[in-house]
Amino acid sequence: MERDAMKTILCYGDSLTWGFEPGTGNRMPFPQRWPGILQQLLGAKGRIIEEALNGRTTNWENPVF
Repeated sequence: MERDAMKTILCYGDSLTWGFEPGTGNRMPFPQRWPGILQQLLGAKGRIIEEALNGRTTNWENPVF
């Protein structure tokens, strides 16, 4: 692999990653969500894959416990 090769980063998370906007319940536009900000900072050096579910930690049973 080349040293300067583009990296792929998976952002897997809950409503913070999804971009939940308190007050409206809407989803923030990608450039305002933290994965979008990370993408802007990385530019061509990285590719962000965003996989998020609003309410992931509050609406679902934890299969571990």
